[in-house]
Amino acid sequence: MYENNLYKAYALIWERCAKAMQHKIVSRTIFESTIYNDPIELLIAVKEHALNYQETRYEMSIISDSFRAIFSVRQKEAENLQDYTRRFKTAREILESHLGGQIVLSKYIRTMPTYDENNVYETTKLMETASEQLFAFLYLENADQSKYGLLLRGLNSQKSLGHDQYPRTLNESNSVLSNHNFDENKTNKANHNNDDRRNQHKNNKHEKDKTPDEAPVLSFAQMEGRCYCCGKVGHKSPDCRNAKDIKREDWAINKSQSHAHANANSESSSGGSSVIGQLLTPSSVTAEAKLEPQIGWAGVHCSFAQAANLSELILLDSDSTDSVFCNPDYVTNIRDATATLKV
Repeated sequence: MYENNLYKAYALIWERCAKAMQHKIVSRTIFESTIYNDPIELLIAVKEHALNYQETRYEMSIISDSFRAIFSVRQKEAENLQDYTRRFKTAREILESHLGGQIVLSKYIRTMPTYDENNVYETTKLMETASEQLFAFLYLENADQSKYGLLLRGLNSQKSLGHDQYPRTLNESNSVLSNHNFDENKTNKANHNNDDRRNQHKNNKHEKDKTPDEAPVLSFAQMEGRCYCCGKVGHKSPDCRNAKDIKREDWAINKSQSHAHANANSESSSGGSSVIGQLLTPSSVTAEAKLEPQIGWAGVHCSFAQAANLSELILLDSDSTDSVFCNPDYVTNIRDATATLKV
């Protein structure tokens, strides 16, 4: 029964592996003798290949990459503690699989109170304890310091006072980080970022809900490429969805013309305001009444461009040498041209 379940477990893991992973594992020299039909050895091989393991690579290069990976596993800014713990444990297991066991800290082991060089069992136990302490500290050090920086500094201060409160195992380190409230500066920064996003969302919603009447008055130059009805970019006035809701006199182009007229009137009126107490004569009143706003070429262009059917209009330009008509009712003697028209 045990062997049957062993084979089933191996088959289940094997079919979950990608084709590329299967080819890598089969190409290993120990596949037939060690890995085949052994789910534990298969899982170990999969973990080793997770670090781009290649059997033809130099062994020291593989071990060096394993050390580099475990020391570079750091908690990302938006990463939760569970995901960081999972990545750290995976990197540790890969390192130990390449090393063939625990990291041996011989010098530190000899300083431990229960060390006895003649007791092999106790020495082996101390080796595991020292290696576990190393990974526990590395796990704390690689955590997000903006969240847990005060915790690590507090442990260091207690150690300097003779109170060693550092966690001894990886599980204890995880428990310490889980029960620690985030540092105040991290909390304030997160709240500030949330407030900024909330304000930005309100501003975007306000701009989106802004009615056409609230749109700023634009000049003729600024109206280029915009809708002459609502004044927004991305469409023209015939396709404007607000055309039915906006009166003709409230169109953005008409507001632009009115604004230009108002500026012209203010400039003309400011010219005679330099004389204080000027007596108004009938001639001056008549001159003031005769001042009418002038519509420039830009205004004429905007008015014609907004026409419903340009084919019914003829635009006369003194600088034109050729005229093109699209309405046959306006021309006579329509015939095919014998030569190409060059404009």
